Amino acid sequence: MISKDAATVWDGTFKTVEEDAARFLPPDTPEAREFMFSLGRALMGWNMLEGALRQLLEVLADMDGGCGRATFLALTAETNTFGIESAVNGLMKVVLRGEKLSDAKFAVDQVTRLRDYRNFYIHSVSHLARHEGLTVAPSLTWSAKHGNIKHHTAQITARDLDKLAQWSSEQSAFIKALIDYWHPLEINGLVPPRPNRPETVPKLPKTYRDVTSYAFGDPTKRSC
Repeated sequence: MISKDAATVWDGTFKTVEEDAARFLPPDTPEAREFMFSLGRALMGWNMLEGALRQLLEVLADMDGGCGRATFLALTAETNTFGIESAVNGLMKVVLRGEKLSDAKFAVDQVTRLRDYRNFYIHSVSHLARHEGLTVAPSLTWSAKHGNIKHHTAQITARDLDKLAQWSSEQSAFIKALIDYWHPLEINGLVPPRPNRPETVPKLPKTYRDVTSYAFGDPTKRSC
């Protein structure tokens, strides 16, 4: 049943899917275009980093006796980044020692932190809004790890996305430089030096509320 107030607003016609879909797209404004550009850069930066991590796994596999490239691709082509991280974490402890192991651990730790940013930003962005004079993507997500249902909120800005792109590109370059350092090709009598570690990525800060503390009251008194 339509309320009297709603009936005075609704003109009695339904929009087509095509007409209604337009309101779900980002507005075509300079601020929105800047945000979408930053979102694209963040995605490309992450994809480069993921490619570098897969390359690192292939190098480690070769150091452990190797396998054919077709075999490697058959085993890893459908593996997500978390699976590649796990494989690198396990294999590097077998085939690396000393500074090589230390640098590889640093690299994978940074990938893990950046994956948290990437997942939180990319999977929670669905629309744009204005917040304190900026165009932002309000992030409203839920998690239920370890039996705790949490409601996470954030205001993601183009600057946040630019930082993710920068961090991802730096870590990607570091991993590739590590590989060149481990297996140097001499050029005019010179070999690559051990690369300097890039800026350490801070852990993703998340603001959240425990759902059971405000949405449902005492969960022990609920019947389902």
